[in-house]
Amino acid sequence: MHIGIIVGSLSRESINRRLALALAPRFEARGATVTQIPIDALPMYNRDFEDPMPKAVAEYHAAIDAQDGIVFVTPEYNRTFSSAMKNATEWGARPPASASLPGKPAAVTGATPGRLLTIGAQQHLRANLSAIGMPVAPAELYVQFDDNHFLADGSITEASTQQSIDRWVEKVIAHFKALSA
Repeated sequence: MHIGIIVGSLSRESINRRLALALAPRFEARGATVTQIPIDALPMYNRDFEDPMPKAVAEYHAAIDAQDGIVFVTPEYNRTFSSAMKNATEWGARPPASASLPGKPAAVTGATPGRLLTIGAQQHLRANLSAIGMPVAPAELYVQFDDNHFLADGSITEASTQQSIDRWVEKVIAHFKALSA
């Protein structure tokens, strides 16, 4: 199984990037190959750029096409997901003749240091992905980020967080397998 991970933050120091680093070995331990799919080179979506498609967009489509499922790791900005993530979903769904995201199984998670977690961002992103035709895993994972629990290399030091992530990963893999069968 090939799983792509898209992080909705452009920051190199993003806590969601660290969450993505923590997720990768957990998927790999269950036999999946994980590919981080960068979105920082994508131009702002503009229908005028669909033909000819910019090289960065063509590469983005190719990376998505090579996956069996996509995991979206989203920060929460102003109670919704980032403009970078929205841009990535727009390019993934356009142009219709060569769109890569529609029909591709998806899963959503995110991290924040705040107590309200990324509930708003994840709900909005789920609605967006559903609208473009992506079957989204019903599994939910809201991570309260703590520097003491997530190390820079992606390892997780807190047992209950590890267990929550592992349960979520199992559900996501089952969702992806069921839809790729």
